Amino acid sequence: MKPLPDRLVSIGRWSACIFSAILLTVALHAVIPPFVIGMVALRILATEGGLWIAIAGVITAVVGLLIPSRKRLKSVTIIMAVVAGFIGVMPLSLIPRTISQADSALARACGPIWNEHIPAIDRNEVRAHAYAIGDAILGLSHAPVIETDVAIPGADGVVLSGIRYQRSEEGRPQPVIIAMHGGGWSGGSVSEGAACHRYLAAHGYLVYSIAYRLAPATPFPGALDDVQAARVWVTAHAADSGGDPSRLILMGRSAGAQLALVAAYERPDPSIRAVVSWYGPVDLVKGYREPPWPDPLHVRALLRDYLNGTPKDQAVAYVRASPISYATRALPPTLLIAAVADHGVLIGFQRQLHDRLEATGTPVVLLELPWAEHAFDRFPNGPGAQMSLYYLERFLAWAVSR
Repeated sequence: MKPLPDRLVSIGRWSACIFSAILLTVALHAVIPPFVIGMVALRILATEGGLWIAIAGVITAVVGLLIPSRKRLKSVTIIMAVVAGFIGVMPLSLIPRTISQADSALARACGPIWNEHIPAIDRNEVRAHAYAIGDAILGLSHAPVIETDVAIPGADGVVLSGIRYQRSEEGRPQPVIIAMHGGGWSGGSVSEGAACHRYLAAHGYLVYSIAYRLAPATPFPGALDDVQAARVWVTAHAADSGGDPSRLILMGRSAGAQLALVAAYERPDPSIRAVVSWYGPVDLVKGYREPPWPDPLHVRALLRDYLNGTPKDQAVAYVRASPISYATRALPPTLLIAAVADHGVLIGFQRQLHDRLEATGTPVVLLELPWAEHAFDRFPNGPGAQMSLYYLERFLAWAVSR
């Protein structure tokens, strides 16, 4: 076998070195605070896509080892690839401890034998493992679902866009999920969270992902009024699509989570069996006064646009829009999915809401993901999204069977 031409060898060694440098640059965003929105995206890639970084790091290190090269260049290539791979697996190393803590939180909120209250048919629907490498590589598998664009009446005569996700085959009436997207109350799309919504629909839920009017054109409480109007419409029409409107779940991500929590807490309704917050703002007064550092999402500007001013200007609105304000009585069972490394919503506020709800006797689970950044589930096959779905399924199965 003829040796490779020197030019190809040179291209190979420098390509390996450059690729190692790129890998390391991306991986380092897992530990470097994000100062701009682009760094948040890279941080999510580095933490939720760490498995891929680790695999690429191993391959690059092996290639760097095998290609003839000067000793210094070879060493630099291998070291960068190995360090990138090591950083990539750091989130995976935290999974066992996170599972243990989450199991304890679920048992404390729902009772030590919570799963015995769930019908066997529902227990068979849920994921078997909190994290599976196969799902990280191949994606979450599920039965086909039907996605339908829907027009939903909002408040003040507006018509909201939405997507309905449902099983392709008919069966028993399904619990109904109303999901609100994130986007800082000023953006976002009803297609957000589609992978999660498809999975839930395939496993026995009727899911509506709904829009709402956005700030600053429509400040608070416009979006909340839209959510409440949409809830009334969904309750009236869900049965037509196989849903059971007496088993309703409100769920949201980021800004949508704030809307879901307030909508569930402000107007008590026995049909609301649970509310789910994915990294949602829960104390808007303190959130304005104590923003994250660094603050890549410009939290204060988002709050001013949403609430039409500062806490000093709009004191009543800030209190009304803060889910923690309602934690003075028993409320619907609540799942708080929180990113410990969140640079949009500080973990301390999530813990405060958890403690307040627990003190009222509200069943509440705080799922803390120690490596995760805000909007971590934009990487739907990553460890954060997989673990969230694992506990989400169990919490909802328990809540709707009470």
